[in-house]
Amino acid sequence: MSDRVGTGATPKVLLVDDRPDNLLALEAVLEPLDLDLVLAESGAEALGALLDDEFAVVVLDVQMPDLDGFETARLIKGRERTRLLPIIFLTAISHEPHHHIAGYKVGAVDYIKKPFDADILRAKVMVFAELWRRGQLIDAQRAALVGQVNDIERLNAQLERSNAVLDSFASRAAEDLLEPLDAIAWTVTPRSPTPTALALSNALRCSRTRSASVWLRCSTTPKPDRSPSTSSPSC
Repeated sequence: MSDRVGTGATPKVLLVDDRPDNLLALEAVLEPLDLDLVLAESGAEALGALLDDEFAVVVLDVQMPDLDGFETARLIKGRERTRLLPIIFLTAISHEPHHHIAGYKVGAVDYIKKPFDADILRAKVMVFAELWRRGQLIDAQRAALVGQVNDIERLNAQLERSNAVLDSFASRAAEDLLEPLDAIAWTVTPRSPTPTALALSNALRCSRTRSASVWLRCSTTPKPDRSPSTSSPSC
C-alpha cells in the first residue's frame, strides 16, 4: 500500500460482515472516532473496495457465505498493494486456539469474539488509524525530502553551467586585454631609435670618453717625489 492520499486525509476503515444488522452495530460503535467507515456485505465486495481505496484497517467477520473471512484475508494478503493491511477478525465460532492460529496464519493481527466490547474494538481500531496517519506523514516528509534533493541537484547543475560561462568569458576578456598591451609594448620599443634617443646615447658616449681620457692622463703622468720641499701635483 504505497499510494497514499494527501496529508490530513481521514483514515478509512473497511467493515465486512454478511449481516446488515451487524454492520450497523459496527458503524454505530466506531462512529465516535470520526473515521471514514466503508461497509461491505461480502468478501467479494470487500475485495472490490480495496481496489478503489486505501484503508487503515479491515474489521472482518469470519463466518460469511461463499467467501469466508479466512479466504478473504488470504486474498487480501496475496495482493502486493494490500499485503501489509491490518486485519481484525470478528468471530462467534469456537474460541479454541486452533481457530485463532488459523486466522493469524492468513494474516490477521488480532481476534475479537462476538459479542464484542465496544471500548476494546474502538481502542484497537484507533491504534491502526493512528499508525496509518503516521505512515502518511512519513511518506509526505519523504516526498518533500526527495523534492528538496532534486531542487539542490538542479541548482548545482545551473551553477556549473554558470561557472563554465564565466570561465569562458574571463578567458576571452584576458585575450582582449592582452592585444592592446602588445600594441603598446610595440610602440614603446620601436625598431629604429628616435632623435631624442640618439642624442641621449651620444651624450652618454661622450661622457664616458671624457672620463676615460682623464683617467688615462692621470695614470700615465710620472709622479714627482713626495719630499717636504715639493708640492703634490694635482690631476
